[in-house]
Amino acid sequence: MNRIVVLGIGNTLNHDEGVGVHAVQALQAHLTPRPPSLRGKGETSSPPLAGEGLGEGSALAGEGLGEGSALAGEGLGEGSVLAGPWSEVAFLDGGTLGLNLLPIVEEASHLLILDAVDARQPPGTVIELAGEAIPLFSGIKLSQHQVTFQEVLGLAAVRGKLPPHLHLIGVQPADLEIGLELSPVVAAALPEVVRRARAVLQAWRVA
Repeated sequence: MNRIVVLGIGNTLNHDEGVGVHAVQALQAHLTPRPPSLRGKGETSSPPLAGEGLGEGSALAGEGLGEGSALAGEGLGEGSVLAGPWSEVAFLDGGTLGLNLLPIVEEASHLLILDAVDARQPPGTVIELAGEAIPLFSGIKLSQHQVTFQEVLGLAAVRGKLPPHLHLIGVQPADLEIGLELSPVVAAALPEVVRRARAVLQAWRVA
């Protein structure tokens, strides 16, 4: 049985380090059909990506994914999936849960990771990796005691439980200081992250 999981990683208290959490919220908001009564004239069921930011219907930093979101140890709860055509996809805010995310990783057949990635690229650059290339990326570690998601993937690989379908979409951060807002250059990259993430999910649903 396929378990398709979109996992947003990062600490929203450190500006761009939380871009993965912002991205999973934006993606979920984009894929959530809006009732006809709430749509503006000419608006489709999902808000457009380009040029409009995240819109009023988007989840904001600090709101998380609601009480129904699956957390570490809870598996993929019903409240973490969308109704309608995307009902088989779980959208999870992984935050900074570290090793607590291991069961979620190991139970997934398809795992899409959204995260801040230090690829030594200009800030705001969108980085996309797949399969065996992903454990090689440099995750953001703000403390020597912090377990990065890179290490979680490595442990899953050692245990022979790495998801067979693995994809990463990341953004090169500009500002990792304390603060809730994304830097302007990273915020501007969110629509591209959402567009690429949707393309990955569409390909997986066809496969």
